[in-house]
Amino acid sequence: MNGERVRDALPLRTLFYGEGVFETFRFRSGMPVFFDRHIERMRKGAELLSIPLPEANSITDAVLSAVSESGLSDMYVKVCLVSAGNSLFYKNADKTRTIVIIKKYEVVNGPAKASVCSFSRNSKSPLVRIKSLNYLENILARREAMDSGFDEALFLNERDEITEGSASNIFWVSDGTLFTPSLGCGVLPGIIRGVLMEQASDMGLQVEEGGFTITDLAESDFAFFTNSLAGVRELAKINETHLSVDSHLSSLIKEKLFGLLKWS
Repeated sequence: MNGERVRDALPLRTLFYGEGVFETFRFRSGMPVFFDRHIERMRKGAELLSIPLPEANSITDAVLSAVSESGLSDMYVKVCLVSAGNSLFYKNADKTRTIVIIKKYEVVNGPAKASVCSFSRNSKSPLVRIKSLNYLENILARREAMDSGFDEALFLNERDEITEGSASNIFWVSDGTLFTPSLGCGVLPGIIRGVLMEQASDMGLQVEEGGFTITDLAESDFAFFTNSLAGVRELAKINETHLSVDSHLSSLIKEKLFGLLKWS
């Protein structure tokens, strides 16, 4: 590596095996309100991959240091835990390094257009429930969607049930009920997903998780994606089917959520 012999240990196992976890979030003038949930999800991912997890305080310090050096007030932040250790792929890593990526936060305007991905999400894969740095399926899905003129990709699982976007969870409202795929469909437990489900009753919405089809989505009153960067983004089109966008309900959900996140 760089002209020097590497013997038993790899300084970056992640490069070879995709072994690592990450979190992304918006940092607006302060640590995210739900940062502890990001740390907990990172802990679960690290535990599944058998990589050491640094102390939560050290991750916080790394983020704050990078933010301070950036000189920005509204940021995209990505925190990665990358592994190091034995070169044999099936051996456990013996250490991790923390990488923090900071960029200016760019507001995404307008509803999204999504296409259904040409390959299925495996609902039984252990990787679907963690934010793994083995991100190739998501990369291929998003590229496929963008090459066809769409903004986001939507995964179906092996049973043709809706799961999630390439970087988002999905919700839709029909007759006063907020629908979202259950985790058993092969869904990442998104931070904003959890917060929104907790707050739904305050907005007069019931919540129903389950296995749903594209037809259920297409017949909805209003559909949208969620993640910890955009918060909420309306969905206006799936493949060639145009969807309703309820501007009043969208404003209500955004106002509630952005208030909790202290983005307003």
